[in-house]
Amino acid sequence: MQGEFVRFGKRDVPYRDLPIHGKRVTLWVVRRRYTCRACKTTFRPQLPEMVDGFRMTLRLHEYVEKESFNHPYTFVAAQTGLDEKTVRDIFNARAEFLGRWHRFETPRILGIDELYLNKRYRCILTNIEERTLLDLLATRRQDVVTNDLMKLKDRQKVEIVSMDMWNPYRAAVKAVLP
Repeated sequence: MQGEFVRFGKRDVPYRDLPIHGKRVTLWVVRRRYTCRACKTTFRPQLPEMVDGFRMTLRLHEYVEKESFNHPYTFVAAQTGLDEKTVRDIFNARAEFLGRWHRFETPRILGIDELYLNKRYRCILTNIEERTLLDLLATRRQDVVTNDLMKLKDRQKVEIVSMDMWNPYRAAVKAVLP
């Protein structure tokens, strides 16, 4: 059943937009609030081309998504006038989305090494031929490396493994790869 909508106040809301000639841009939008007489709920209509969760335009959101993959968060934040945490949140949301949908091809030449990051050693798996990162594991323990290698689609495609001879890596490769 459709009820009658009545105005229930308004508020000026700032939305960030792409910088113009290096100057930060803020759009002030009058956001009206309505109430439904039938069900007594209040709501604000959606604004096209605006990302409400971040209070910015869609084009700024897409710009930050793209640039945060190529530049440090602090650089993108300074360039757009956003907080560094906002840039990081946008990057993390996009990376999580891409991680769910993107599947890497199993490499012919697999590289296994460790990386010391945030005061912890982590295992890094790479495709040496394509010079791409396959995965960055939370730790370099043998069970974690073995489980990740088990998840590789078409493991039989791996012909060469380049790694240092650290025993957990060697044991994981011997157990999983042909």
